[in-house]
This record gives sequence, C-alpha cells and structure tokens, in this order.
Amino acid sequence: MKSLIFGLLLVSILFWAQPLNSAMTGGNYSIPIDSFTMTGDDLMTGGDYEMYDSVGNPDSAKLTGGDFVLWGGFLQTVSGTLSLNLSESSLDLGSLSLNSVSSDSVIATVTTTADTGYTLSISEDGNLRSGANDINDVADGAVTAGSEEYGINTSGADGILALDTAIDGVLDLATNSDEVNGNQTTINFKAAIGQSSKAGSYSHTVTFTVVVNP
Repeated sequence: MKSLIFGLLLVSILFWAQPLNSAMTGGNYSIPIDSFTMTGDDLMTGGDYEMYDSVGNPDSAKLTGGDFVLWGGFLQTVSGTLSLNLSESSLDLGSLSLNSVSSDSVIATVTTTADTGYTLSISEDGNLRSGANDINDVADGAVTAGSEEYGINTSGADGILALDTAIDGVLDLATNSDEVNGNQTTINFKAAIGQSSKAGSYSHTVTFTVVVNP
C-alpha cells in the first residue's frame, strides 16, 4: 500500500468584464468608458478619432452634430461581472493500490454577465510530490491502475478535457462564449501507482483562475 494524501489550495481570481478605467482600444475602437477625471483638458487621439474629456456637466446636457450624440455629465457603467465558487477546499485520494485508480473531484460554479463569456483554468506549484519523489504526469490520456500516473479531466457542458490530462503550465478547463448563470464544471483528479512507486504522503497546490473572454 502506498499512501498518497492530496492537498489542494483552491484560489478563485475574479475579474470585472471591463475595468472602470478601461483604456481605449485600437482598430475601429470600442470606447465603453475612459478614465474618471474631474478635469476636461485631456485629449485622446488614435486612428480616425479625436476626443476631449468633458468636465462632467451636472445637467447632463446633450451635444449633437453629424452622426454623433455626446452626453455631458458623469455616467455610471457596469460592463459585466464574474464570480467563481468551488465546492471543496481540499481533496483526498486516500491510500493508493496497485489494483485501482484513486479519484476525487471539485465542482466549479461560474456566473458572468459578460456577453463574451469566460474561461476557467488551473495551474500547479509543482508535481504531486513527497519530498524528492513525485508521481508521473499522465501522458497517454488515461490514468490506469498499475501504472504510476496522475492527471485530471472535466465533465459538464462547459468542460473541455474529455481525456485524463497532465497539469502543465496554465491548463484550460472550461469555457463558454456567452453569459452564464451558475454553470457547473466538475474537475476530476485521478492518480495510480506502479511497482516502483515510493511510499509517502504526496501533495501539491493548484490554483483555479477564471477570466472574462476578450
């Protein structure tokens, strides 16, 4: 029997769909909001446009001309929100046997009002390890009993890992190109040992990150 205790630090990183001080972008330009200031002397140029900041007229007057309407005053904008909830703060694969694959899972629930959707990813602080010994990453798409292998897969409509996959760098887990409300993806962690695997208490830390798609 080889004892493997699997430790997770589950970290959610939340982003607004667009920050309050959104910079203007190139190409044909999309200007949802510029930086919030109390003075109106800043000139912004680029491509085919030139625009001055306004001081922020208290009466919210409109200026019109040609094909544009410019509102005065300060405007509040909320381009989108994003949240991530994880069902577990740690996982335990228990004692591993040569005759079986050990597994455990965490459910990631994502909600966003961003019309471009989101992408959920995972990263690790190093291999699943006990001192100088570690468990080999899965390389053939399936964690198999009797072979030393460790990997993850996903289930759920937004999940993108059908096969057991090694956590290498930043690995995308789930994505959606539209607004979602409580969409759930289950991330399954799987490990197996071989004849040469060293006994020990194995663990590592993973980080979940969710971002709004550009």
